Amino acid sequence: MHFTSGYKSCAELLNAGFTEDGFYQIWSNQAEVIDVYCDQSSWGGGNRNGTAKKIKLTIIVIIIIIIIIIIIIIIIIIIIIILIIK
Repeated sequence: MHFTSGYKSCAELLNAGFTEDGFYQIWSNQAEVIDVYCDQSSWGGGNRNGTAKKIKLTIIVIIIIIIIIIIIIIIIIIIIIILIIK
């Protein structure tokens, strides 16, 4: 646990030089100190509670969907060509 004071986010901690992944204490919106896990190394750092992992997963899903759409378009084009040739 990294004991810090006065910071409201993992990004603020990163900007202040706290570059190590781990648990930190930050101020919540309710003006109380809470313990959070800060991912300070993935995707530029400053991410709280695995946000970077969610972003990576979302990008992977989008790429898979695009690949599936491209495959469907190729299949449709092949079917159209076969129908034209007959």
